[in-house]
Amino acid sequence: MTTVSFEPEVIPEELKERDQWLLWDASNDTPRQPHWRGNFRISWSDPNDWHPFEEAVEAAEEVDSWGIGYVMAKDNDSHPTGLYGCLDLDGCLTGPESPKDWLPSLADFIDEDAYIERSPSGDGLHIPLVGQEAPEWWSDCHFSDDEHEGVEFLTNKFCTFTGDALNAGHGGVGAVDPTDFLFHAHTEIEGENPRVEPSETARRRGDSDLELEREDIEDALSHIGSSCAYPKWRDIAFAVHDWDSGTTGKNVFESWSRGPGWDEQSQRYIDAIWNGAEQGNGVTVGTLIHHAKEAGWTPPSRSSKGHAVREAPDTPEPAEGAGWEDVRQLYALAQEDSDIDKGPARQAAEGVLEDETSWMCVNESDQLWVYDSESGTYGKYGEQVIGTTLKKELGPHYTKAERSEVIARIKDGNRVFRRELNARQHDGALLCVGNGVVNFDTGKMLDHDPEYRFVRGLDTDFPTPENGLEADKERVLEFMDDITQREADRDTLLDHLAHGLMPGHPYRAFVVTFGPGGNGKTQLAQLFTGFVGEDNAASVEIDELVNDDFATGDLPGKFLNWGDDMSGDGGGTLQELSTLKKASGGSNIRANEKYEKTFNFQNEAALFFSANEPPRFGEVKPSIKDRLYPIEMPYRFVSDPDPDDPMEKEKVPKVAQRLLEDAAAMRGLLELAVEHGQRLRENRGEYSMPEEPDERFDIYNQEADPIVRFAGTVVEPADGSMKIRKDDAYRVYQSVMDAWQERAASERGFKRQFPGTVDSDVETARSRALATDDDEDDRVRCWKRIRWTEEATQYMPDWMQDRYTDHFDDAVDADSANVDNSDRGDELPLSPTEVSTENMADNGRLPAIEATVTGKHMDRFNNRAGHLSGDNGGIDYTAVSTGADTLPSGATVRVVNAKLTKSELGALELEIDPTTEVAVIDTPDTDTDSVGDGEAATDGGEAVETDETDDDGQDTDSDAHVQPKPIVMNALYEAVENNDNQPAEAAEVLAVCELPEAVVLETLEELKTEGAVQPMNGGYIPT
Repeated sequence: MTTVSFEPEVIPEELKERDQWLLWDASNDTPRQPHWRGNFRISWSDPNDWHPFEEAVEAAEEVDSWGIGYVMAKDNDSHPTGLYGCLDLDGCLTGPESPKDWLPSLADFIDEDAYIERSPSGDGLHIPLVGQEAPEWWSDCHFSDDEHEGVEFLTNKFCTFTGDALNAGHGGVGAVDPTDFLFHAHTEIEGENPRVEPSETARRRGDSDLELEREDIEDALSHIGSSCAYPKWRDIAFAVHDWDSGTTGKNVFESWSRGPGWDEQSQRYIDAIWNGAEQGNGVTVGTLIHHAKEAGWTPPSRSSKGHAVREAPDTPEPAEGAGWEDVRQLYALAQEDSDIDKGPARQAAEGVLEDETSWMCVNESDQLWVYDSESGTYGKYGEQVIGTTLKKELGPHYTKAERSEVIARIKDGNRVFRRELNARQHDGALLCVGNGVVNFDTGKMLDHDPEYRFVRGLDTDFPTPENGLEADKERVLEFMDDITQREADRDTLLDHLAHGLMPGHPYRAFVVTFGPGGNGKTQLAQLFTGFVGEDNAASVEIDELVNDDFATGDLPGKFLNWGDDMSGDGGGTLQELSTLKKASGGSNIRANEKYEKTFNFQNEAALFFSANEPPRFGEVKPSIKDRLYPIEMPYRFVSDPDPDDPMEKEKVPKVAQRLLEDAAAMRGLLELAVEHGQRLRENRGEYSMPEEPDERFDIYNQEADPIVRFAGTVVEPADGSMKIRKDDAYRVYQSVMDAWQERAASERGFKRQFPGTVDSDVETARSRALATDDDEDDRVRCWKRIRWTEEATQYMPDWMQDRYTDHFDDAVDADSANVDNSDRGDELPLSPTEVSTENMADNGRLPAIEATVTGKHMDRFNNRAGHLSGDNGGIDYTAVSTGADTLPSGATVRVVNAKLTKSELGALELEIDPTTEVAVIDTPDTDTDSVGDGEAATDGGEAVETDETDDDGQDTDSDAHVQPKPIVMNALYEAVENNDNQPAEAAEVLAVCELPEAVVLETLEELKTEGAVQPMNGGYIPT
């Protein structure tokens, strides 16, 4: 029997919440046929036969060959609330991480952190999408009739789920428009562009008796917005195609279409219509007339039936190899006889210009570029060159109209896509330099050639044994070693420079340099920017890339971007990061240039940013972590360095300028860049920095977030006996910020953020031991499981150091170090974080678990409940026996033979019943007060922070007296804020709350009943 494995916890929560789940059987003849517990006669499209996720998982575990699946119901007429569809990519992988050549790029889905999982076979992918429609022209595509390899868009079909996520961060259901992906998939599988069909309404429209000239068509189009809905835009395309199915009609329609909605996909649709349609495809020019009239256009009065025609004289043809004298003669003939067309003269002018040099018009921007044979690159001043040349050569025949006509001809004859620029269509990674073209793969030199279509190049010559040019790499390395702390950082900077010199943007990366003022980052920026040339470098700051709509317009055609410190005071938080991710990951970006046409492009510039106070990132996702390369530049360059301060070095004025003026040093930097580029390509984009993405992000976060840096400097993890007063922590934090010359956060903001920055399971608590006579309360608020480091003492007054003498004692606490383990049995006890279903015995129970009792309370069924905490997490428990009713809070206990169950949210929890053995093996620090039955009262260290008192006005030690409503409400406010003010699920509230799961669920229900919170979209929001 085939065994099916799946990971239910990985599947996106929003799908789990919908009751649209069924089963499939891997051992069945048709394994993907849905069933429910062996009943294959169910109607999978009937919502009445669907089941909740938890039931499906439970049922699938009954038989090894059963798996779970979701009914996609986007187009299910019986389920009007259907939202989801799924891209089903069959047979697209040759291995777990190896796509086949035909699979289009998944970058758009990955950049948006869309959930992608492998199919049960392991050679396919599923990408669930929400709220997306397949384009009208789409139909499922396969390479063969057996449908084992190809692409389907499932909108009313059962789809298996495995939880075998492709992306490490798992992601959520994507909201990515699949049209572009499907267009590429259709082209790859079918071998041709999809056939775009007009609407029936457009086919029926008439009003096509008028004989319209080009000016009439252009005038009609000018009354209609090119950003209209796709069906209307498509029908107008067929109407223009009916008027002229050749180059003229296509050019007119392209020119009109290049508005706000223009992108590369628009061009592909136009190509598909003009290459594959019959004349108009049943749509006449009357459709255009109809739409233009509705927009206020008045057609010309002339008619094809009443138009007078006289025989035109013979029009001369331009001679092959004509020069400017021939062009002028043709214009003179046309001027002498108005019946002679100027077309041959314009054609001749076009021919002479083509003979003189090479041209290209980039479709996305409709910009004309002219080739410079000396540099081997194109400049974007083609229209100016043509205008100047025509004015000089045509003399009296020159007009702005002639200039426009000739420019239009040159453009139409030399159109290219942006993806063809910078030799991206050629084998190998090529770089244009002063004396030729360098192949990154081989290190060999090639001659300049306009076919490479370089729009950027270096002035520096590349040294080879043949040309004997000297290269001085050591001067460059000496400078870079002086400003960086380690060789790996220096080499990462060179890696990224090399990345920017390559065509395209093959690797996901951006660099942030940080450090004190005067640390050399400005000199480094001048060196790199001067090396590539001012025209080849942009200076978009990181916050501009996030917040400024026009910032992207500076990036096209650049080798690198170096953004200095953020605007304003520095620091801050970057929230909307989609543009940054696209610019650093090879995705399409819209370029917005003031007073220019917008267009889509893929950034090729290596992104460098520098900051004394680097900004915090508003999201912590793998798509940011794997791109980020933080480079610390810790030294300060001053005129008179302190010999006792290793972080101060002597300032060398204008060091970057001196290097830029040294031709041998520039050739050395070019050699270094090529060497690093070769290594990058050999290692598939692996930079020199040895740290993994999570480690790199932590390095950055330590600098970007002073609270994180503070926590890493002055506190360290400790056992449960160690505590720090919250107000003391804030006082020390303020002293540290003063010493670091950083702005301190508010006390409220500090207390909210600090616990999450410590590498420990920090708990909020109350302590009598840390209280003083000056305190209003005899139990003060504190954090537990952390201690001060020795370094913290330099920021403390003496009285505070005396308060925490035990923190600076290297001796281990005897009570915690000398626990008698002799009576714990032969079984090694588990910590709470190690608990899993794999630890269960056949009877569903755990052999032994050791943890600290916290968070005691009564659950909604009036059972004793609480939390068992370990060093890095914990697990909830419910006690249905008297043996566990009196467990003291803060005690370390050993629990044997507890039953492992699941909570309402699917989390593992323990059930302690009469067959469970519970032994107290260590008690918490205590004061001298006592409570019932002779139990020593704890110092409150395990309790949730609260000001509540008992009926007598006295502070209580029992967690059962915690008032959860204000805590849950505060947690809900925080969770909603974290969700961009969208409803928060119970699990999200739990993640920021300090109460056990059962308490949170019960309290949310009470708050809902009271009207304090409102359920919405599967979550909650305060009313």
